[in-house]
Amino acid sequence: MIYLRQGAFALAATATLLLVGWLTLTPADAVPNGLSIDPNNASSPPGGSITLSVRVEAPVGGVGGWDLRVTYDPAVVEPSNIASPCSAGLSFCNVISAGTIGIAGFSPGCLTGNQTLAQIPFTAIGSAGESSAIGLQSISLTDCSEEETNPSTTGGAVSIVATPTPTPT
Repeated sequence: MIYLRQGAFALAATATLLLVGWLTLTPADAVPNGLSIDPNNASSPPGGSITLSVRVEAPVGGVGGWDLRVTYDPAVVEPSNIASPCSAGLSFCNVISAGTIGIAGFSPGCLTGNQTLAQIPFTAIGSAGESSAIGLQSISLTDCSEEETNPSTTGGAVSIVATPTPTPT
């Protein structure tokens, strides 16, 4: 009976060590830590409106502050009615130059999970068939201990589509 207990204990101890070893050896990039444009592919007819969100999947240490840039082709889309705060009272947005929007903010309560950092309305000013890449760059994204997190970034695109022609009835 003692051998059975010792064997079960040894098995449990081995499983625990393997699990702890796996958790310790898991690469850092497996931890959520990314920024993205949502939706990543949007379309609008000329003159139409598109609202894009800048989203974060917070790292384990949460998100305490951010300084981001969103880039776009100013011949195809232009920001419209950029207001600060541009999301939940935490982010402040401004047009830095034609083709670049700055987004800066902080969270006194530490953001966790999947969160919207900003919502940016655009107007489609290009012609049907044109498109603009929407770039996303992290100047700084810090966790709640003010440590830099070096997130991955995923941009998007906006396509200008032809205005649908109504079908005669």
